Amino acid sequence: MDAGWAWVVCAASFFIQFIVFGTIQSFGIIFVSLLNEFQASEYETVVVVPRFPLACVGSMAYGMLFFIGPVTTALTDHVGCRKMVMIGTCLIILGLVTSSFATSLSVLYVTFGVLWSIGASFAYFPAILVLRFYFFGNLSFANGLSMTGAGIGTIVLNSVINYVNQRYGWRTGMRMLGGVSAVMFVCGSIYLPPPQEFLNMMDWTSYEKISRFIDPRPWKMKPFIVFSACMCCICFGYFVPYVHLVRYAETLSVPLSEGALLLGYISISAIFGKLLCGRVAD
Repeated sequence: MDAGWAWVVCAASFFIQFIVFGTIQSFGIIFVSLLNEFQASEYETVVVVPRFPLACVGSMAYGMLFFIGPVTTALTDHVGCRKMVMIGTCLIILGLVTSSFATSLSVLYVTFGVLWSIGASFAYFPAILVLRFYFFGNLSFANGLSMTGAGIGTIVLNSVINYVNQRYGWRTGMRMLGGVSAVMFVCGSIYLPPPQEFLNMMDWTSYEKISRFIDPRPWKMKPFIVFSACMCCICFGYFVPYVHLVRYAETLSVPLSEGALLLGYISISAIFGKLLCGRVAD
């Protein structure tokens, strides 16, 4: 643990978060293209109207990714990290490719808001959970290091998506992201099964296996309740800039290419924050 192959696994987790969050946190650029494609007014994107709000395509995808997290982590304990990442990658590619052929917002809700987000959840959470099998003393730092993939992925894919969208259109951009996502098959194959001695330490009884799906004990701990409440409040505003910042900059006569850089600046601060917090936590 904490050496050799463990850091290869950490790199694999880095690239999974690079792709997953690089995709969803660049949605602001895709959002501008969708506005032009479907000719939806900004009023319709923020107010609930009879037809689907456009901005909620990305918001739903981001929310679903974490909403099904408890189910994903429980499945990961039974199926294994490698298989979950493989299944998730298939769903991500399917969601992105089918989204590129969408002719209505309702289709995007299913293909990107549901299908892609389930796949992203299946890939992301195992990428975090697998580190506990390979790290002990440096676990927090390894988590922080792998999570910088989200920030770096946003910077890189943000620029790539912006270029592809302007030159070839958002549909080609979606297909390109589907091809990039195939890299996660390689990442998933790196996750070797945990050592048998580790599994013996986790030899749960039947009751404990069931309680891992619905475990009320954390909700009896005040620190956990406070932490969960704080995270809920943070999430109300966290994703808003990633959806609306580029479009808002455009309304202020800022060129699309420069508006897209704003998402990169946010990601740069996130990178340093995650590395610092990871080292301090250890």
